[in-house]
Amino acid sequence: MIEEIATVIGVEADGVWVKTQAKTTCGACQQQDSCTSGVVAKALTPKEPRLFIPTAVAVLPGQQVRIGLHETALTQAALRVYLVPIVAFMLAMGLLVQMGANEGVQLLGGLLGSGLSLLLVRRSEQKREKSLQVSLLEVLPTLAVSQQ
Repeated sequence: MIEEIATVIGVEADGVWVKTQAKTTCGACQQQDSCTSGVVAKALTPKEPRLFIPTAVAVLPGQQVRIGLHETALTQAALRVYLVPIVAFMLAMGLLVQMGANEGVQLLGGLLGSGLSLLLVRRSEQKREKSLQVSLLEVLPTLAVSQQ
């Protein structure tokens, strides 16, 4: 299970909205302000990813919760999204090479095969949407500091 700490930002009847902090590898480097990669990472990284999690657990806005996603579901989805289009591209290209098509037709056929496979993967992933559902694992205790 891949776990993350999130903050509740909204409560609805059938679930909660949470936000997490985006983590980049550039945050630990001392040269992050003068490095081009660090500047680009800061500019392009969404600051607060927001998710809706269906749950019946009673929580309040501002509470911290632990959310989770099964690794196998994420790994399988990533393999389908990245590997299937590459294989489809290579198969289409190979078929067109065997048929004696010129390079332009081969490239066009490969791109078409890759695009069609992406549509098929998208359709199949919509059916598997439940397996990629992020779940609320626990509500973390709130720490209160009292001044005396």
